[in-house]
Amino acid sequence: DLTVKYTYKTPANADIEEVKTVSLKLTADPKDPNNVWKGGVHYTYTLTFKSNEILVAPTVATWADGGNTGVTVE
Repeated sequence: DLTVKYTYKTPANADIEEVKTVSLKLTADPKDPNNVWKGGVHYTYTLTFKSNEILVAPTVATWADGGNTGVTVE
């Protein structure tokens, strides 16, 4: 699950704070064998905030090897 805390202004200039929890499950069925995260897979979640809901649109793709990015770790 992902918990999102955000604040927005009303037309009357009042600050409203909301906390919403959204599921990041891959399928709605917990017994579905595809409902597990897999290694070597890239998961992207696009969140859309509306006044009455938060929508989550996941996409799944094969992880691409970026090669040498020039980062040195010491």
